[in-house]
Amino acid sequence: MKLVNLTPHNIHITGYGDIEPSGTIPRSHSYLSQVDSVEGIPIMLATQGDVSNMPPAKKGVLYVVSSYIRECLPERADLLSPSKLIRDQGGNIIGCGALQANNSYKK
Repeated sequence: MKLVNLTPHNIHITGYGDIEPSGTIPRSHSYLSQVDSVEGIPIMLATQGDVSNMPPAKKGVLYVVSSYIRECLPERADLLSPSKLIRDQGGNIIGCGALQANNSYKK
């Protein structure tokens, strides 16, 4: 199985190594609409739209994406996102210990 990084960042996985960015970055599109206001402050609702620049599923390939992109496409069994995040003393993410799949993932 091949891992392809569709994030703009190098992904460091403890015990595995680094996955370099592929240069392709999917983007999600959402639409805001005002549903209320409280004391003059608009309350907005975001409706998820399409994800663009997402390669089609390909046999033998798993794509590493942000958790948000993965969750926008729950039917995609080939999407993974960093999980078990590892942070430095300043709270910055420096790696991960695992990759998380959608419920549609099959071994």
